[in-house]
Amino acid sequence: MQHSHIKKIFSSDSFKDIRKELKKLKQIGNRAKISRLPGSYRTLFASNLLKDFSGILLLLPDIQSVSETFVELNILGHEDECLAADNLEPEHIQAIISALRKKEKFILVAPYDILKIKMPPELKLLNESTSIKQGSEFSYNDLTDYLSLIGYQKEKFIESRGEYSVRGSIIDFWSYSERYPCRLE
Repeated sequence: MQHSHIKKIFSSDSFKDIRKELKKLKQIGNRAKISRLPGSYRTLFASNLLKDFSGILLLLPDIQSVSETFVELNILGHEDECLAADNLEPEHIQAIISALRKKEKFILVAPYDILKIKMPPELKLLNESTSIKQGSEFSYNDLTDYLSLIGYQKEKFIESRGEYSVRGSIIDFWSYSERYPCRLE
């Protein structure tokens, strides 16, 4: 019964008109700003817009609204595209930026306060990032020295971002920009 209601919203003339106008904006390269959609309508609207746009930013008043909207988007099948800025610590924001760069399409759900965060320019972030690729010429000692130099904490077991562990020829570390720790041998 609810599915027919959702279908009715998306087939309504007003929604078609809005979508048509947004497509025009997309064709000329402009960004669209939409405000004050009530309740779950914003979630349904964002879900539908993802068909036509590669990136959507939903700004909400608080972390609770962010969490609720994130859950709704996941229920609608957007687990792979949806990211939530439900923590505004620099490490979490860095992880979100890294994840966004890897996605072709995304919906970022964030509180208004994310706009207050001062971020370094993209070029500076790229210049200050280090990529380690299979077959690269990083020696064991170079890597452990480098991790210590940039402030990673050496631990027996890694439990959070910014830590590394050494056991024999294995180095485990958890980058601030990654969702999971990494192991190198």
